[in-house]
Amino acid sequence: AFWSTIFPEHYPAKSENSIEAFEIQGKDFTPIIFGNGGYFGNTATITELASGEAVLSAKSSISADRYPFVEWKASGLSPGLQVRLFWRIQENPLKLENAKLHFLRDGNHFFDVAKHPAWRGIITELSIGIFGDLRNKSFIFESLTFKPFSFESAVKTTTSEWTSSNIWKASSINFSTGTISGNHFYPGLFFGTLLLLSLVFIEILRRFFFRLDK
Repeated sequence: AFWSTIFPEHYPAKSENSIEAFEIQGKDFTPIIFGNGGYFGNTATITELASGEAVLSAKSSISADRYPFVEWKASGLSPGLQVRLFWRIQENPLKLENAKLHFLRDGNHFFDVAKHPAWRGIITELSIGIFGDLRNKSFIFESLTFKPFSFESAVKTTTSEWTSSNIWKASSINFSTGTISGNHFYPGLFFGTLLLLSLVFIEILRRFFFRLDK
């Protein structure tokens, strides 16, 4: 009841505790739209877009309600790029659903895909779309990992989304995307940190009162 109040959209995913994460490596994606690129180790690399876009696709068969969180890892990211997750569901395979993936810099990023009503049923196809300008860099896609509900994943996802430069684009004399004075914090980082501390405090209280009830 506690977590269904804090994260109501993840209630179905919390009913099972033995779900393992499901990872798709970059090399398992097939480029269906791209200018140039290839595979390097376990990654898929796009060195040139085709008319400003590239799409990597992979077949899948996962149950959406088991995996509310997505962790994706990539490099070559810049403010000139937009990255989107696309998927098809078994119930309606002709319709292509999508969600914008937020990022601040190269590395690991977390996304709460369960908030999208279209994330349901059996996911039969997954794609990563890259749009915009590579700015003379290579886009290197390492992996896409679907994670079951956990307190750790919830905190990481919430913090990642709040600190994303794609969410917070405030502009002032002291702040602009990618530039900040030494006396100011990113607003996303500030509020994300507050939320993180609040969630940790709530979890501590929950465990404390749970022990008292025993």
